Amino acid sequence: MQEASTSALLSRFAHEYGLDLSALTDEPIAAGPSDSYRILPGAEPCGHEPLLRQITALQIRSPMRFGNSLIQLSNAIELAGLHGISRIYAPGFWWVVSSPAPVIPAIQVITNLAGPQERILEGMFYYKRTLRTLYQQPEKCIDAIRNNLFHVRQQIPLLKAREPLRDDHLVLHIRSGDVFHGKGHPLYGQPPLSFYTLILRRWPWRKATIVSEDRLNPVIDRLLGGTIPNLPPMEHRTASLQEDLELLLRARSLVCSLGTFMPAVLSLSANVRRVILFERLWYARTLQQRADLLVVKDSVGDYCRGVLDKNWQNSKQQRELMLGYPEGRLQLSHLSRHATKVSTFVPLKS
Repeated sequence: MQEASTSALLSRFAHEYGLDLSALTDEPIAAGPSDSYRILPGAEPCGHEPLLRQITALQIRSPMRFGNSLIQLSNAIELAGLHGISRIYAPGFWWVVSSPAPVIPAIQVITNLAGPQERILEGMFYYKRTLRTLYQQPEKCIDAIRNNLFHVRQQIPLLKAREPLRDDHLVLHIRSGDVFHGKGHPLYGQPPLSFYTLILRRWPWRKATIVSEDRLNPVIDRLLGGTIPNLPPMEHRTASLQEDLELLLRARSLVCSLGTFMPAVLSLSANVRRVILFERLWYARTLQQRADLLVVKDSVGDYCRGVLDKNWQNSKQQRELMLGYPEGRLQLSHLSRHATKVSTFVPLKS
């Protein structure tokens, strides 16, 4: 009976708000990836008002990896704020402190499952397109994530102020771990060794710290091996995720890996003043308002075609390309935080 009621409510929900029922039920759709949702009816019968007005809480089904989990909570907060929903249940979100009561502006995040009395919209809240008609801003950007999280900042200790590191202490996040197990993930090829050496030699850094999950990414051992000339003093940290975040959030100068982890860090950081990344520019939509962006481009395109064209397989040839791609084929460009357009990237001459 409950299952039939839930199915009927979801169908009604899709009809009322012009949503794709196939996407809501996790069936494959032409538009791309989507999240599945369900409506748990709660203790009271549903009335005739639009369903969203009768929803008493949102519930995030389960947290994804850290960077994605920030996007999940950000999307849930945005949806709750737009539609007057005061409670968000987020079980398993270790980086949130559960609130015993709503905080201004009256959104409460609770880190356990909802009770049976609540009428809940439950889902992953990762892909906005699934609930696209319910959002005002369909795309994700770092400052939107930060602004959403600030609504519940009392519940997120990662947003507290931290003593910054010196400007000449470069912190490099190098993604390793899962993308270097087996065939990895096709979307998450990583920058070449020459990207890091270009940045490390370009400025007189007093110190450089590599933060990584492990040392499976082959560029890490090469950078730490002492065989590359003219590098600053290097150190490597492999600590708990929470300890790594503490260091990354103190950094003023950050080198970013590819993926969703570093955008999450940047959305939390109040200290960052210089962000250095390889190729992909979605960070830049609003981030340049509070940090200088340095973007290294593959001017020839061979590296992007070999590793970053949704074709990462962690193959021997790709790993060799990571270690051997020439610095001379890379171009460094700059966007000041005072620039008015993201397109205003100025190549830096050697």
